[in-house]
Amino acid sequence: QGTLVEKGLQKFIARGGVLVGSSAGAAIMSKTRIAVGKKKSKLAKGFGLLPQEIIVDQHFSERNRQARLLDALKKNPRKIGFGVDEGTAVRIRGNEATVVGKSSVTVMYSNGKKEEFNTGSTFNIADKVSQAANLNKN
Repeated sequence: QGTLVEKGLQKFIARGGVLVGSSAGAAIMSKTRIAVGKKKSKLAKGFGLLPQEIIVDQHFSERNRQARLLDALKKNPRKIGFGVDEGTAVRIRGNEATVVGKSSVTVMYSNGKKEEFNTGSTFNIADKVSQAANLNKN
């Protein structure tokens, strides 16, 4: 955290640069990332390059990582999870997310609710973060 590489990436994005990450490269873009785990998640700090409170898990359907992402979200109930399938990506511009590639992205919440978005689908990240916050108002 706070490395020259991380600072350089943040400046690059601020200038309008496009950053792409695959597998662990996608996961590290979040502020909080899943470091390891099969059903339980061990969390670590990521680069915080995404615009909202998102935890990314990759190879989502292929490696059956729903329980792992849900565990991470229960530890961070105001965050949302992006479960990204292989060969698939989320293009983020501001608060707009668009699914591209061959499969889907699952948006998960700490209560286990999930929404699946197929290739070509667009959704508003701020709306999803707001939904997560509303789930946890007590």
